Amino acid sequence: GADAVAQRHLEGMLEQHPMGGPTEAGRAALDADERNRIAVHEAGHAIIARLLDVGVVEKVSILKRGRALGVTLVTNDQDLTLQSEPAMRARMAMLLGGRAAEQLVLKTVSTGAANDLERASNMAYRMVTEFGFGKQLGPFSYAGLPERDRSLVTCQEAISEARDLLKELEQECAALLRSHRHALDLLTAQLLEHETVSGEVVTSCIASNDIAIAA
Repeated sequence: GADAVAQRHLEGMLEQHPMGGPTEAGRAALDADERNRIAVHEAGHAIIARLLDVGVVEKVSILKRGRALGVTLVTNDQDLTLQSEPAMRARMAMLLGGRAAEQLVLKTVSTGAANDLERASNMAYRMVTEFGFGKQLGPFSYAGLPERDRSLVTCQEAISEARDLLKELEQECAALLRSHRHALDLLTAQLLEHETVSGEVVTSCIASNDIAIAA
């Protein structure tokens, strides 16, 4: 209905493509405890993403979008062709950040982390079976085996190493969130009040945490 395409239209399109559109019915279906858990979860993702410099934290929302109950939108300021091992570890840690925040604040975890775990597990498995990032398997790729032999290979060793990697990153997440608990609580409160906040708010919460520690 606009006379011309403006920057806000482009930004809205880029936001809606990965995040989906807000769903009012989803908001109405949530009770206070669920809404609080989602806020804690998304705050965990955002804090870890910002601390580990995963990318640009554009927006954090607890509004239901598509099938997601909440979304943390992180973008890269440039197109990446290659990913380093540290960069992959940081992104996996971000995926685990929501679950770690739930565990820290609410003392339990929920099914809301199912997709996060699926994506992180896929990345961990590929790290040890395709990219040679595993400590046990080392510089070896299952993809290098003749196709006729791949069905003979047991994946248990790779699964075990991928699981150990995720446990290690989960512990790192927990430590970061404990040391930034003030920021986590501030951001959770902002999300509960405003439902959607900008990346600048995430940065501000982390800065407030540093001031609180210094005091």
